[in-house]
Amino acid sequence: MSPTKHSIVMVDWSRHNEPTPDNRDEFLWHQMLLSLLYDEVYAQDEILVCSTTLAKWFDDGESFRLLEELFSCRGIGVLKRPWERYPRELQERSQVHPIAARREQLEKFSVDNDGKPLCFDARRLAFHNRLEALLLNCPQAHRHAGAEKRLGRDIMQEFGDLLSTVLTDTRYKEWLKSRYPKIKATTAEDFVQFVQDPTKAIRRLNDKKPDQLPKFTLQSGSLVFSTALAIQVAATYEGKEAWELQDLIETVFARPFCQDEGARGDTVKCCVICPSR
Repeated sequence: MSPTKHSIVMVDWSRHNEPTPDNRDEFLWHQMLLSLLYDEVYAQDEILVCSTTLAKWFDDGESFRLLEELFSCRGIGVLKRPWERYPRELQERSQVHPIAARREQLEKFSVDNDGKPLCFDARRLAFHNRLEALLLNCPQAHRHAGAEKRLGRDIMQEFGDLLSTVLTDTRYKEWLKSRYPKIKATTAEDFVQFVQDPTKAIRRLNDKKPDQLPKFTLQSGSLVFSTALAIQVAATYEGKEAWELQDLIETVFARPFCQDEGARGDTVKCCVICPSR
């Protein structure tokens, strides 16, 4: 029997699609330390594509070599979106150019936390090109998300079921009240309905933001209540409630995502989704 691999996923970066360290040196040392503690350290491809901080820290050949060294010592790797989850027109491209395909998929089918379309400046495009070349020459530094498939079921279904449970189960009542005090009971009821019938989420988006087309990727030809759709509809609520909803969505998603990867998450988020004993 082969030894069990100990993996970690940097899910704490996903809230703003940025690494949490304050500067490049702190980032490098933190990831190198993780490489000593874990066999595999991964970040989602969306974070690496969207990050403005990483593109700034590694914006030329000399600085990018530091990132290459981090990849080579397994201080970070890329969890790629599975090719079969891309729209048909991007599936072949994603297998050859995973970073470019992910960027194109995000531009067409995703938005930022304010519900605005994503666009990428010249610095990030240059970073993407360097990262693409790095992955081509370092195949051990990336793999498809879900390759471990520990859950045995669809991760978005697991996410939706868990979100409904967290919003309705009395075991989570005190935790929600203390951590997310701005989320109203009526809003929680809304989200349970969105999970059960994603077309209701689309209707709310069309009603509240008629000037912005909802962005989502169909899965197996069907509309599902994905994290992308959840983040967009959360942005239709007011003020701090919208922010708390989006943080809750990322927190809830961290658990099934890490379970599916057979990994820990570098955040308390994977620990808080447990009812009080």
